[in-house]
Amino acid sequence: MGNIGHSGGLEPLVGAFERSSAVEERGIELVITGSGVAADDVRRRVKSKRVTMPGLVDDRRLEAELRRADVALVSQSHDGAEFNVPSKLMNYMAYGLPVLAVVRPGSEVARLIEESGAGWVVDSSRPERFPETAGEVRDRISGGDGTDRISGGSGRDRISGGRGRDNVFAGSGDDRISVGGDGQRDTVKCGPGRDRVSADRRDRVARDCERVKRNRRR
Repeated sequence: MGNIGHSGGLEPLVGAFERSSAVEERGIELVITGSGVAADDVRRRVKSKRVTMPGLVDDRRLEAELRRADVALVSQSHDGAEFNVPSKLMNYMAYGLPVLAVVRPGSEVARLIEESGAGWVVDSSRPERFPETAGEVRDRISGGDGTDRISGGSGRDRISGGRGRDNVFAGSGDDRISVGGDGQRDTVKCGPGRDRVSADRRDRVARDCERVKRNRRR
């Protein structure tokens, strides 16, 4: 989102993402909106439909992409000087999106993410860790506060709905889903695999969930 400049260090990250079997197996997609002097260099690294670069988008499209996203990406080149904190970081946090920050350890962005618990930090000198961490994050998803729609995709996932009225579809794989303890009426669909669900008594849990444990107090 925003300016695609050389200081963002996106080119090696997109290359690593495209080479990764971890993101391919999990069906992870990377959407990069915006434009800038490094956009063509980044676009040349795109080799599949898993990465899309729609360019500059209007407010309605941007809003839709932010609502659809599971995780937001903030990146800074390891070699470049850190002269500011990207404004997109605050926008992502305002939307309640967890952030995967590929930056220098010890940077201001890393400090903000770690102290706030807003996401994960990856050393930008190791771009190959970006898709690996994205895969790990994809397999362990937390909805946080508010009403969430959470999709686990393929693979073994650990999904926590958090507070609020959540809709969870675990997807294929042997998943562990926790939506209990908040007193809200959540909806859970499991999909193929052997799944375990911890839920409140009032939650709606589909019949395709093999093992369901109900919280007696709620």
